[in-house]
Amino acid sequence: MRTKNIILDILLFAFTDLLKRYEQTSVDLIKIKSLSYYVKGIKIVRSAYLGIFLLLLVFILMINGFFLIHLAFFYYIPWSRDMKLITLFALGICYFLIPLGIHLYYVSQKRWMKLSKADKLMHTKL
Repeated sequence: MRTKNIILDILLFAFTDLLKRYEQTSVDLIKIKSLSYYVKGIKIVRSAYLGIFLLLLVFILMINGFFLIHLAFFYYIPWSRDMKLITLFALGICYFLIPLGIHLYYVSQKRWMKLSKADKLMHTKL
């Protein structure tokens, strides 16, 4: 009876030691995977930052070119001063309202739900 208990204790000890080693290996694997995902996340954020930075740089250059073209146009056009101001005012209103309308269209939550197909996913899950 005593040898059965000793053998059982040895087997139990070996089994728990094996489980502890397996548990540590699993934890190490999870740590490695999470670190891998963290590095991939940093890479994505860095790429997004560089893309936004370059987009803003190009946008600023486009705006400068746009203003220089209009400055040269209104400086050399043979119209009266009042006509130049009315034309500049009308262009300013158009250049403000048209992008504002486009921006409001693309920023709407309904539009993003359609683009990401989240509305279809919600309808299938609900």
